[in-house]
Amino acid sequence: MAVLKLHKGVLKMNNIYAYLKLALVLAITSFAYAFVISAGVIGIDTISNFTTTPGSFFIKCLSISFTVILFFRSLMSYRRILMMKKLEEIRKLEGFSQAYFTELNRQISSTKNRVMKNYKTMVLADSYGEIRDYKKAFEVLRTLNVNKLSDRLKALYYNSAIYFYLMVDDVNSACFAAEQGKDYIEKFRYGSEFGSAITHTLATLEYAQGNLQKAENMLMLAKSNSSHNHSIVSCDLLLGKIYLKTDRKQYAHNLVLQDLRIVETQRQKEDLAELMKEIEDAFAEAN
Repeated sequence: MAVLKLHKGVLKMNNIYAYLKLALVLAITSFAYAFVISAGVIGIDTISNFTTTPGSFFIKCLSISFTVILFFRSLMSYRRILMMKKLEEIRKLEGFSQAYFTELNRQISSTKNRVMKNYKTMVLADSYGEIRDYKKAFEVLRTLNVNKLSDRLKALYYNSAIYFYLMVDDVNSACFAAEQGKDYIEKFRYGSEFGSAITHTLATLEYAQGNLQKAENMLMLAKSNSSHNHSIVSCDLLLGKIYLKTDRKQYAHNLVLQDLRIVETQRQKEDLAELMKEIEDAFAEAN
C-alpha cells in the first residue's frame, strides 16, 4: 500500500501551527523585554552592555525565538520518528500482530497534531488492508473527513480506496473512487515517494477492466521507479498473472523465482506461493 511505503520525513508540520508558535514566542519575548525595563529589573545601561542598539537587541531576541522554535520542532520530529521506528520494529518482529495494532491505535489516540493523526489513521487503514481485513480498512477510511485532508493525504486516501474496492471485486466503486480522486492522484503520481504505489493501483484497475497491455506497461513503469522490494514484488505478482493470461508461462515462472529471493512479508510469500501453483497448473495443462 502507498501509505506503508512513505518515507519517515514525508509529513511536514502544519504551517499555520508553526506560525502561531512563532508569534507566541515573539510576543512573550517582547512582553518580557518591556516588563524588565518598566520594572527597573534591568537598567538601560545594563542592556547597553548586552547590545549597542535597541534594533540589534530585537534581532538577538528574534534569533533566540527562532532557535527555540527550531529546537521544539526538531524535538517533536525526533519523537515522531522514534514512535514510527517502534511501530516498524514490531511489524518486522511480529508482522501485523495484535501488538502492532495496539501500538498504532495508541499512537493515533495520543497524537494531537491533526496532520500526523490523519496520516497514522491512513497507516491503520492500509495495515488492515495488508492482512486482507477490508471491512475494518473501510471502517477506518470512513472516520476521515476527506475535505480536511491535505492534497497529499487525499491522494493516498483515494489510492487506498481504489485498491480496497478492487480487492473485494467491486470494480464500479473503484472506478468511482478513481474519478473522484483523479486530480490528487495525478498530482502525486509522478515524482513523489509513493508514485510507484499509485501507478501500481491504477494498473490493477486497468487489469480488472481487461486492459492487459496497458496494465503491463504501467507495472513496468512502477517497477522502474521503485527501489523497494515490497513494491517490486507487488508489481511482479500482477505481471505474473498477466503473463499467464497472455501465454507467457515461463516469464511468470522466472518472476516468481526472482521474487522469492527478495520477498519480505508473509502476505507476499503466500501470494507468490499461490501464483506459483497457478503457473505449475498451467504448465501441467499444456503438457
